[in-house]
Amino acid sequence: MLDNFFLLENIQKSVYTNEGKTIRVLDQVDINVENHEFICIMGPSGCGKSLLLRIMGGIDNMSGGKISFKGNVYEDGIDKQTKSDFGYVFQHDNLLDWRTVYQNVHLPLEFDKKSNTKKTDERERILNVLKLVGLDAYEKSYPRELSGGMRQRTAIARALVHNPSILLLDQPFGALDAITRKILSYELLKIWHREQKTVIMVTNNIEEALLLSNKIYVLSRKPSNVTHIIDVPFTYDERWTNLLEHPEYEAVTEELTGYLSERSEHENAHESQDNHSTVKSLDHYLASLGDIDHRVSC
Repeated sequence: MLDNFFLLENIQKSVYTNEGKTIRVLDQVDINVENHEFICIMGPSGCGKSLLLRIMGGIDNMSGGKISFKGNVYEDGIDKQTKSDFGYVFQHDNLLDWRTVYQNVHLPLEFDKKSNTKKTDERERILNVLKLVGLDAYEKSYPRELSGGMRQRTAIARALVHNPSILLLDQPFGALDAITRKILSYELLKIWHREQKTVIMVTNNIEEALLLSNKIYVLSRKPSNVTHIIDVPFTYDERWTNLLEHPEYEAVTEELTGYLSERSEHENAHESQDNHSTVKSLDHYLASLGDIDHRVSC
């Protein structure tokens, strides 16, 4: 029986090109996410994975379909009052260079109209999430003083500070080196388990998807829909061992690789709409949390 915590039904999205043409990017996408699940979304480049994530979080609108969340149905997309239930981690950290780590993490609280948190409680909350991501000693540091991995940890803390129900991640480790990416993947796994958040992540990395997720949705090339759903068989404890030695690891890797290969073999014949595949800027996201002027002042 479906849990209906977060359910996407028949999601459609069309975009307009500079030449005035209409292109259907998403076509009848159905995704069911249970509470506390970790979901990964995979598919060929340009198929609309990031666009779908933006629709989930209410940053972008949809052309058709409906979203059910916590028993409420949204036929026009997630509304402004509900957007603060989502935390967003972009592919790039989008930190404000003139703000310290503490001030960057504090930013969502400045725009959360539903929050009546006192200043002392806000500080405790910020310090707690900084400790969670291992940056409690860097609250006064500026982004220019941080490594790439530390900057992305700050972005994760910023997404968690207002205690969202769902954490949305758009290829958050894609710009990092392989070693840092691996380390942060395990840290994210620990955060998900400890905080019991629902996480939905876009990734192009098979190893990352198998390490982190309970379930993987594979999208087709556009107009995209869900072609395959893979239930990842590893327990949380097994993910901290050498997964390569798990008796099911090779089989599920081959299955997922096969699905992705059959979806991507036509990629070169179809031009990607780059102007619709990038994530909207941080100030636009913050503005979407409420009816505010999205120009950030410091």
